[in-house]
Amino acid sequence: MLAHWRRIAALSVVVAIGGACSGSKSSSSSLPQGPAATAALAAYRAWWGDYSAATRVYPVDPSEPGLAVHMQPAELTKIQAQLSYMKVRQQYIKGPLVDTSKAEVTQLGPSSATVVDCYLDLSYLVNGTSGAIENQPNKDRVLARISLTLDQGEWKVANFMTVKIGCISAV
Repeated sequence: MLAHWRRIAALSVVVAIGGACSGSKSSSSSLPQGPAATAALAAYRAWWGDYSAATRVYPVDPSEPGLAVHMQPAELTKIQAQLSYMKVRQQYIKGPLVDTSKAEVTQLGPSSATVVDCYLDLSYLVNGTSGAIENQPNKDRVLARISLTLDQGEWKVANFMTVKIGCISAV
């Protein structure tokens, strides 16, 4: 019975994301706008900047101070674990910065927001000791759903979820 409800919940997520990768563009007038939406979107983009600051140095820096500014504790712990793993493996990131130009705020409440993005990340992992490239950049955009919460007047990423590889637009 629990598996049945999980399937329904998963289907609900697919339906909610709906045509996000279909190429159809929803009317921007139906999306949340105004100062709060702008601030939530800015915090999401700042989160990427903090992540870049921590990963584009060798060795990577799991304690990069900016990470805590734009992340809730659970997301921060998850990212710091990822960065610690990269550090142990002597990896860091090179390449262009992530393109978040297709990000849109799709839901906005008094203390929560949802951003959906179809981002492009052409970066790649490098071994800091040998300088060898360890992977190839992904050439496809990635559909992601990002939950943010308002914490003492500041928007912070509470959860970052990859939905699908390959998209045209966020909404």
